Amino acid sequence: MEQIIKDFVKEMFAISKIPHHEFAAPCSNYEWLDFGFRTKILGISNSRLNPLLNRRFMELPSHTILYCTDIFQFHYIFMRNPDSDHIYCIGPVIYERTGASFYDELFDSLHIPKELWEPIRSHYSNVKYIPYLGMLDDFTSLCANRIFGKGNYTIRHKYECF
Repeated sequence: MEQIIKDFVKEMFAISKIPHHEFAAPCSNYEWLDFGFRTKILGISNSRLNPLLNRRFMELPSHTILYCTDIFQFHYIFMRNPDSDHIYCIGPVIYERTGASFYDELFDSLHIPKELWEPIRSHYSNVKYIPYLGMLDDFTSLCANRIFGKGNYTIRHKYECF
């Protein structure tokens, strides 16, 4: 039965072209989490990033849906498989169109050097935009009901999670 649920979840997100990943924490490399944004574009080393992410994911309780937004406005949803150390990750996605005002605010608030502006814009163009926030909430609730049982989970929100 568990494999049927996993296959359903993967297929549902694949059809919608919403990034999703199943992984076991601790993990030795999290470049897949943001498609290499932090490591390849910003130059943050895995040796600096991995301990932080491993700690966060190891602390993720079972029967919890964690909605997470990072400082770059990438949105993620994490759920721990109740019977293992595996975690489902949905995202990154963005809920806002990335026009000039979005980038102006992002670059100014994070003090991003001008030489990174174009690679960052290019990266954002490859992140799934979801115009209707409720759609992802509905998908996530459907998955959580299948994985944990209807209403048998907690929802938490965390901003600037990594």
